Amino acid sequence: MAAFRKGGLTLLLNVVLFVLLFLEGCITPVELCLQTASLPETTDTSATPTPCTIGTKPYGTYKPAPGTTVADGSIVILECDASAHTASTSAVVSATCTNGELTPTSTCLPCPDNTWIYDDTTNRCFKAFAATPGLPCDARSPCLNAGLQYRAPSDVAHTLNLPALIRAGAVGIQNNIVTSGQFLVGIGDPTAQGMYQLSDNTPVPLADLQPLFVMTAPFDNAANTQKFITVRFNGGVLGFDDTACLATYGIVCQIQLTT
Repeated sequence: MAAFRKGGLTLLLNVVLFVLLFLEGCITPVELCLQTASLPETTDTSATPTPCTIGTKPYGTYKPAPGTTVADGSIVILECDASAHTASTSAVVSATCTNGELTPTSTCLPCPDNTWIYDDTTNRCFKAFAATPGLPCDARSPCLNAGLQYRAPSDVAHTLNLPALIRAGAVGIQNNIVTSGQFLVGIGDPTAQGMYQLSDNTPVPLADLQPLFVMTAPFDNAANTQKFITVRFNGGVLGFDDTACLATYGIVCQIQLTT
């Protein structure tokens, strides 16, 4: 009986020791886990939509007015000026505020169509026309009529953005507007050889013109018989040429967009 109690006591001690060792092995990692783990933060997954601030465009009238802030999802209306153009048949363009941006981003085009070249330095559009019969080198005709249908002031194209004039002439050449393939622009040296100026008398530095001349140009005599500047191809190069007046020349005209 004593032996039985002794064996039972030994068994009981072994069980207690086993339980203590088991608990020691389990408690430690649990405590470590509780020390290092953090409960997930509660976050609002729904982002606040960003409003849109209406900017300014020189080709129409916004409703609401420029500077107005509209909520996400709002519709903004742009009514194009008569001197501007849209790809659709309507002169009204709508845009939706989507997370801080107005979409679609297309608005009134600055020029009537892609046969015009836009000059952002003067807010003008340039296009090559055939000259009025019987009025060769009269740079104000047909340009004075070019803007009638757009209700915009028009004249012979002139700007210090010289590459824009060349691009307008290139479109005229590609479309075979005149057989000569040359188009007058509002630049010349009417008073003295090499003293170039725009048609509004603004001086044009020769240093600006020189890199844009075609091969062998400018070439003139002391009498200054070549008082006009045209855009043309020569020797595979598109650029300016100084020339006398010919009835076969076309003219690059401009319309002045209103702001």
